[in-house]
Amino acid sequence: MLWCIDFAGVNLTFAGMDIGATNFSFRPELVKQGPPSWDFMWGELKDREDVELNIQYSIGTNWYGHAVTLTSLKFDDLNNPTKNGHWDPGEARMIDYLDPNNNTNVIWANLVETNGFLGFKWDNGINDAQNVWIVGAFAESIPEPATVAVLSLGSAVLLLDIRRRRRSRP
Repeated sequence: MLWCIDFAGVNLTFAGMDIGATNFSFRPELVKQGPPSWDFMWGELKDREDVELNIQYSIGTNWYGHAVTLTSLKFDDLNNPTKNGHWDPGEARMIDYLDPNNNTNVIWANLVETNGFLGFKWDNGINDAQNVWIVGAFAESIPEPATVAVLSLGSAVLLLDIRRRRRSRP
């Protein structure tokens, strides 16, 4: 991310939630302290941002970490008679993620909440599935080169048209 800012000269949009936000070195004002919330992740996906999750799990007394890409979230909207379109306590939630160690399959898992932490059964396709907790979520996006090119081309055409109209005035 820093390389993009320092060398490519592109603007990033960035937001995050992390249990260690006070130790975050890049733009700590954009990272909220605490475990990532459903609302944060849902909002970033709704805004079509790329969301990376930092997950942790324990084997015995040892803790391990890994990163996965959040691809979607869903929930059972049980409000009757009309569904409200928002997750409410008591409604089941699911997470869909892509693991770089098993990048051929997008994996769905039930999402649970314990002591303020969201978690799921992580299946990396290599080891037995582990119960993991989401301890960080970061959303960043870089403007696509094609988008920048189209905007630049459109601006150039507009400027040429304005110039042409000014010259053709009597």
